[in-house]
Amino acid sequence: MDIKEEMTDSQIEKSIEKRYLQLSGFEWIFHFSLSLLFIFPSLYLLFETTVDLIKFQRHIYADQQEKLMILLGFLIVGVLLYWIQKRRLIFKVVTIQSLNTKEIYSIIDSVGKKLEWSPLTQINEGNFFQALAEPSHWLWRLSWGEMITIIIDEDRVLINSICNPDKRPSIISGGRNARHVNTLIKKLKMADIEQVRPLNSVD
Repeated sequence: MDIKEEMTDSQIEKSIEKRYLQLSGFEWIFHFSLSLLFIFPSLYLLFETTVDLIKFQRHIYADQQEKLMILLGFLIVGVLLYWIQKRRLIFKVVTIQSLNTKEIYSIIDSVGKKLEWSPLTQINEGNFFQALAEPSHWLWRLSWGEMITIIIDEDRVLINSICNPDKRPSIISGGRNARHVNTLIKKLKMADIEQVRPLNSVD
């Protein structure tokens, strides 16, 4: 498993600033492809039907009303899917009080081994990492794999996991995306609290 397309420095900076994972080219298309399959045909047919009604000055008969309602329904579904996929690009943020970068990386590496991630790929020689995960055999119908993205930004760690945009389109992962993110957050918080306690006891 390889990270196929590296992010640019500007995309990384924008990811940190917006707290949204910035996808590149075909990754964006594949991530939103299911929603776009509903949106674009619906918009085209709605436009065509509307122009036809105006051009020929027809009254909207029952069958045309039914057609418009169906098209609106498909459009609404597409917009909802787009909204869901957009929200999945949001980074979860963990504020770190005492762990240094080396300790954070060690925890990330430990969680990655436990959840069977591919080896972390460091992007642009910075504190930006990505890994891929393959689904368990019995979950293959729900997920084709996940892409985990982690950014260490001073005293924050930004974490995101989405269905792998380099594989077949998917909007569900059988809970795997949440597991990747929540497990790492839990381990980071626990380690950070353990580091803070001795400091407080000394004070």
